[in-house]
Amino acid sequence: MVPMFPLIVIPIVVLGDKKGGAVGYFFLKIWAILLGIFYFVIYKFHNRESIDRSKAHIYVANHNSFFDSVTLMLGIPGQFRPLGKIEITKAPIFGYIYSKIVVTVDRKSVTNRQKSILQLIQKLKNGISVLIFPEGSMNKSDNNINTFHDGAFMIAVESQTPIIPVVLINSRYVMPDLPYLLVRPGIINTYFADAIPTEGLTKADVPALKEKVYNIMNEMIEKYKK
Repeated sequence: MVPMFPLIVIPIVVLGDKKGGAVGYFFLKIWAILLGIFYFVIYKFHNRESIDRSKAHIYVANHNSFFDSVTLMLGIPGQFRPLGKIEITKAPIFGYIYSKIVVTVDRKSVTNRQKSILQLIQKLKNGISVLIFPEGSMNKSDNNINTFHDGAFMIAVESQTPIIPVVLINSRYVMPDLPYLLVRPGIINTYFADAIPTEGLTKADVPALKEKVYNIMNEMIEKYKK
């Protein structure tokens, strides 16, 4: 990350969010490739060809490992903006880069959460896709996925943006959670479901939409984890 720092941050600062982000994300993808080579991690992406790259989407993914973000950085076409925890901005170097490429949220602040939602909607209006982990935090349980929060689905309805469910398989093995933080050689398979349209949906449809996406992702994990 250190040698990549100026290549990622300077374009965003100089050229602005969208144009600079395109350059910054190019180098972030190179960073993800290099990490895979260094740690002997192989990325495999499935059904990515079904994604309409001419429009923005809300990518909704399961979250089992810190390596999920690295994998999705390479897997999601073009640039996008993840929703991430504000605490990570405190990390040296990476924290500053993180603040430039992520829409941060302070989960303890209702006002900050609302501000983050408005920022994500604006990104979508500007043609930039969004990535959200709807479980809210890393899944440390034995469940395929934990209960979803409403945020991603409220944003999808308010912005009338299609949702693409994404599941990552084997990332927890490759990089387990604390206290280990080890990275082990392995294969991370990422499966993209077909886009789910949201045109015409209202806030009243959010629970049904959330349940639909949950069921799709749960079935995908159950199918592919073996």
